[in-house]
Amino acid sequence: MSTKRASLYLFASFVFVSTLTLSLSAQQRQVEPRQGNSNNRGRTSNRGGQTQNGSRTQNQNGNRARRPSKVSRATNMVPVRREMNRPFPALGQRHIVFRKKLLDYWEESSRKVKRYKCTFKSWEYNPAFAPKSEPFKYSEGKIQYQSPDKGLFQETRVMQYTVERGKKPDYKQIGKYATREHWLCNGRSVFRYNYPQRELEESILPQEMRGRSIADGPIPFLFGARTQKMLARYFIRVITPQGEHEQYWLEAFPRWPQDQANFQKVHIIIDREKWLPKGMVIFPPNHHPTRNPARRSFTFINRQVNYVKRNLISNLFSQEFYEPKRYSGWRRTTKRIPSSVPKTGRR
Repeated sequence: MSTKRASLYLFASFVFVSTLTLSLSAQQRQVEPRQGNSNNRGRTSNRGGQTQNGSRTQNQNGNRARRPSKVSRATNMVPVRREMNRPFPALGQRHIVFRKKLLDYWEESSRKVKRYKCTFKSWEYNPAFAPKSEPFKYSEGKIQYQSPDKGLFQETRVMQYTVERGKKPDYKQIGKYATREHWLCNGRSVFRYNYPQRELEESILPQEMRGRSIADGPIPFLFGARTQKMLARYFIRVITPQGEHEQYWLEAFPRWPQDQANFQKVHIIIDREKWLPKGMVIFPPNHHPTRNPARRSFTFINRQVNYVKRNLISNLFSQEFYEPKRYSGWRRTTKRIPSSVPKTGRR
């Protein structure tokens, strides 16, 4: 998977997570399903918020989440006959009902999310560049989203695992024009900042990928897709570790070959108290738990929903986050993403 393609998927994934979990928050007070359990995958430990599968989360200040009076077994899985290409055993009926409730909340409530922003910390693991237990890249950055089709993903600080002769391996911050991920979407185009080449690369979206219908396009996990469409495109299950009452964990596997070429699966960790994304883990197509434990883990911090702009007067003269900035000495390139809608000729 190319760096540009992986980065585009990463940018899209964050918009999916923000939209999904924020919409769940809007429905929490009306009907809150009881949490189920699953296999003991990714159990959270006390060491720096690291899970057994390598994801990292960050402790949040504030009141502790309410613990349910009883933990249901809605997510127990029944080992019946496998469906073709199914990555896990068929789910039990209670699990299916519980999962549908979560997706239905997203569909019904995503329209209420107008603005979202947060900062993040990220750890990227790849045994080709660093020991399996050590991330070869650490980064910090920010994410912003405005309904229905505007978003920003930007790394503001990047440190890489470095080995120099005669010195102990260490992490060093990359230079100003080294490769870093910086994407934004204004609803009509996706812009990528290519720092090494000093280029602002614009990819113009076809009409069917703009607005809310972008969830139907080739970029995964964007905006408020409908439950039926999500389940038709992804294998989704709840994998909350047994005994965990303060988080919901979701796992999604792509069904379509074009999505499978971009990622193997995604883990999403939802903070039950605030019902906001607390963490996420992205696994590349060639991930293997022992031979190639490559993955990228995220922690989301300072999460704000439908925030109010402080100074309305100054905002009239300020640039919106989704408007691309032209840096001095940079050049701009433009290309069009081909439409997936076949053209109909005249009869």
